[in-house]
Amino acid sequence: MEKHCGVLGQVGSLQGGQLVAPIDQYGRAKYVGSFRVATQIDAIHIGDTVLKKPRCEDELYGNLQPGREACIYVYRHFVRTPVILGIKYKDDGAKHLISSRYFRGALLQYATVLAMMTGIGGFVGVMIVGAILGLNLGNNFLNELLPVLGMVGGVGYSWWSAVRLWKDFQLAKSD
Repeated sequence: MEKHCGVLGQVGSLQGGQLVAPIDQYGRAKYVGSFRVATQIDAIHIGDTVLKKPRCEDELYGNLQPGREACIYVYRHFVRTPVILGIKYKDDGAKHLISSRYFRGALLQYATVLAMMTGIGGFVGVMIVGAILGLNLGNNFLNELLPVLGMVGGVGYSWWSAVRLWKDFQLAKSD
């Protein structure tokens, strides 16, 4: 977990968060398969740090008050995209964290949806590499083994990300 402390400077505007439904050829919204667009902030300046396009829950965004001394707790989604887990103000000790609904949804997304996507991507990607290596080296064993290893690696990486999110949230709660 990253912890950035300092004076909370400029807080950009919140984007996303709306419910999106696919539209059919006649312009009518299909209500099956609608999804919520991820919310993100343009940028946040805290101390000497600038967080570019961090994801943030709507309720937590309402508690970001520029000009106050604070610490922001950040989780890195797939090692790059910052996700704000909470904020703690130093003057009065007020702490605001993401809701349990948001946290539960993120954990479920890592453990199921993203695990399937990364598993399939790892399977197909490594299957292609295994086929090329197998043809060049004359070894059919690589054609069978490497796709399974790619799938296990993709699922494992998603589950590892879920565990990291859980640990970072526990650290933010206990701080």
